[in-house]
Amino acid sequence: MVCQRIDQIRAQQEREAIARVRPGMKVTIEGPDGPIFGIALKLNRKTIIVASEDGLRQYKVAAGLVKPINDLN
Repeated sequence: MVCQRIDQIRAQQEREAIARVRPGMKVTIEGPDGPIFGIALKLNRKTIIVASEDGLRQYKVAAGLVKPINDLN
């Protein structure tokens, strides 16, 4: 019963994380060498595919690790 509740909480957190991001939105993810800036390409059920700013790499990361960038311009 405890494990089921933990699974429910994690699923809810994933849904909330995906709800903050839309395809084409500028986002950041935390990489091993610091933050990586890119654009969200595709939203899956648990993961988000992010293309780097230079377009050379794509990352498939857990939805909770992706943070949208708020442009103040």
